[in-house]
This record gives sequence, structure tokens and C-alpha cells, in this order.
Amino acid sequence: MARTAVASSGFTLRVMARNPSIREALSDLRGRLERHDLTLEELNTVEVVLAEVMNNVAEHAYAWRQDGEMLVHLRVATDGLHCSVTDEGRAMPDDALPFGGDLDPGMPIDDLPEGGFGWLIIRRLAHDVRYLRQSGVNELSFRLAVGTPVGAAAF
Repeated sequence: MARTAVASSGFTLRVMARNPSIREALSDLRGRLERHDLTLEELNTVEVVLAEVMNNVAEHAYAWRQDGEMLVHLRVATDGLHCSVTDEGRAMPDDALPFGGDLDPGMPIDDLPEGGFGWLIIRRLAHDVRYLRQSGVNELSFRLAVGTPVGAAAF
């Protein structure tokens, strides 16, 4: 279940790294963001990127645990939506972000590599993507260039 902590600079959700909790958190986040002047396309972009990030945490960082949780912090600013997701799961391979490179559009479907599409989506839709592993904690931060919030309205 997602629990919310409100901060003056945004809000933070504590989310269990399991599919039902992730779906609930995404619904909560979308409801909060619908109060802002975002287009349907922008709302969908936020939801897709956060779903990819949170599902990656559940599937890879906490693949070995059922009790893992993550903190999802969002802050509206004049340059978009600033997001960070932290967890205490496994580190990214080589302590670095996956490449998520482009695919050859002419490649036959049967020859496409397994996995990695989530990072392609994240890298295409998010800006200023950064990963840091410190003291056993992963932090992924990024900015989504959505909306034109006036005065960084509160959630």
C-alpha cells in the first residue's frame, strides 16, 4: 500500500515493490497530477516513466525479496516535474545506468534483444537522468518536462 508524506517542496510516496502497490501508487500519482495543468499526453508520459522505473525496482533491485519498498518523491517546478526514486535493493549492474540504446527499426521482431526497452523509454522521455548508489541505497533522479506550472503549485 502506498503511504504519502507531504512536504512543502512536493510529496513522497512509500511504495511496496510489488505490482498491486505499484498500480495503487501510479493511480494516486495520476490523481494528484490531474490537478495541475497537464495534458493527457503529459499525464501518460509521467505514468509510463514512473511505471517503468518502479517496475524495474521491483523486478531487479528486489528480485530476491518480497518486503522491499521504495520512496517516490515528486516536486513540481517551473522546468517540469522533478522525480527521485530510492530503494535499498540490489545495485545497478556496474553501478551505472543501463544504456537503453536505440534499436534498428528494420530489425526483424525475432531478432530483437530481450529486455532493455524500459530504459529506452525512460531515456527518451526523461531529462537529467542520474543514478547514485550510496551506503546501500539506490537513487534514480530525473526530470520530466511536463506542464507549465505557475509558481510551482503544491500537490
